[in-house]
Amino acid sequence: MNRNLLLAIAWFGMCIYLGSVIYDVEVYVVVPHSHPEWMNTVVLSFYVPHLILLGSGLTVNFLAWLLNKRIFALVSGIIYVVALAFFPFYAEQMLIQIALCFIAYATMKPKAKPIDA
Repeated sequence: MNRNLLLAIAWFGMCIYLGSVIYDVEVYVVVPHSHPEWMNTVVLSFYVPHLILLGSGLTVNFLAWLLNKRIFALVSGIIYVVALAFFPFYAEQMLIQIALCFIAYATMKPKAKPIDA
């Protein structure tokens, strides 16, 4: 089975991005600083939906690569766009992987449906 290299690159890039976001949460939110506690709550309210969507997008992206399914590549790209809408501050780090998912979707051939005789 020929797997799509673009999906693998997008998955690997998003894993690195997810690691950097988790690091940012740990450094700026979990470790106590001079800012008040309510600011931690506000910042976490931005990060948590973004992290949940990134995790689900990574799962669907991996399934798209593993199963070589076109629809999973499209869905992972859409999930990444929604995650970007929730947290647009890191847009420059996500746009390449989003483009790779959509390019992979466009370049994958649709499966031919069997014709019943």
